[in-house]
Amino acid sequence: MLTVLSSAPSRKALLSAVPLSDAAKKTKLDNDKTIKDIVGGKDNRKLVVCGPCSADNPEAAVEYCVRLKSVADKVKDKLFLTPRLYVAKARTHGEDYQGLLMDAKEGGSLSDNAFLCRKMFVEVLERTGLPVADELLFAEQIEFFGDIVSYCFIGARQCDSPFFRGLASGLDVAVGVKNNLAGNLSLLAFSLQAIAMKRRFFDGGREVVSDGALCHGVLRGFSDSSGVMRPNNDGASVGEFARILKENKLNKFIMIDCSHANSGKNYLRQTENAINAIKNPLCGGIMLESYLKEGRCEGGVFGCSRTDACLGWSQTEELLLELHGLL
Repeated sequence: MLTVLSSAPSRKALLSAVPLSDAAKKTKLDNDKTIKDIVGGKDNRKLVVCGPCSADNPEAAVEYCVRLKSVADKVKDKLFLTPRLYVAKARTHGEDYQGLLMDAKEGGSLSDNAFLCRKMFVEVLERTGLPVADELLFAEQIEFFGDIVSYCFIGARQCDSPFFRGLASGLDVAVGVKNNLAGNLSLLAFSLQAIAMKRRFFDGGREVVSDGALCHGVLRGFSDSSGVMRPNNDGASVGEFARILKENKLNKFIMIDCSHANSGKNYLRQTENAINAIKNPLCGGIMLESYLKEGRCEGGVFGCSRTDACLGWSQTEELLLELHGLL
């Protein structure tokens, strides 16, 4: 049974309360094109999506992006940096932190959070010009933030879902799709095929048809039948996925998630994973979990992840400059 607490904020109300400047609108479209060009093979730079596991604190997230901008300017000839600002989290355990958008604090509401998240996204785009990457968990995110987000990801728990495949197929930005928790790369290819094609489905009381989206696979490792985490960022796994993509005539762009099962949940292994990925000609981009402070902290420590442990800022900056030097 559902109890209605309030109406969700309308797109019109959100855009009116937290608008984008004309300059930021143009920057957003430019970022969309750049990411699509890299994913589509028209731009040979490497994509790097990096940021906190969850953007739990708007002030800390904006500070991170301001720092990232200074590095982005130094490496822009070979790397295109995109901050990951995930505001909704798919968690294995229901009681775990659900992200800034879905964290209903006492006395607050999810509607208040929608305005808070939008304000954070707008500030990042206005102040830094960097593109915003977010993970799609709810259709409302498209309504709330679709005019800001330049890169959308479908996570390991959603990638096989017809609902998310349909939503993603209607996006006009690039879409990264992670392999599922079991690591089935053929199913990942099927997801990419479904997202890239025209689809007809129901959406918010409407019957709609999508054009299909430019999408690519993200290898994040997996858990075997015994629950042991296994990587799939090794040369053999990447090569096998490249073969599957070619066989199915799918976009050949491959991104490596340097965290999660590929790191065995040891955030320090991200450095080695990133270096190996950049050296692999089949890899077009990487994803890193990093924040202002190293590791993971309980209790909302400013700039320290409350979900997965992250690289600290100094480690991140050093790694990005090293990756640039390797290209």
